Amino acid sequence: LGLALVRRIIVAHGGRLTLESQPGQGTTARVLLPATGAADTPDGRLVAGHLS
Repeated sequence: LGLALVRRIIVAHGGRLTLESQPGQGTTARVLLPATGAADTPDGRLVAGHLS
């Protein structure tokens, strides 16, 4: 139920949620959200740790 709610919120903000699972290694969840007006990278995304 938690991930379903998270996904709905992310999609409502124009983002994307991806999950990768590796047996014996764990699961990685990635949240991608658009960054309007960001100019820190060539593709317009903010670099982690530079949110303002």
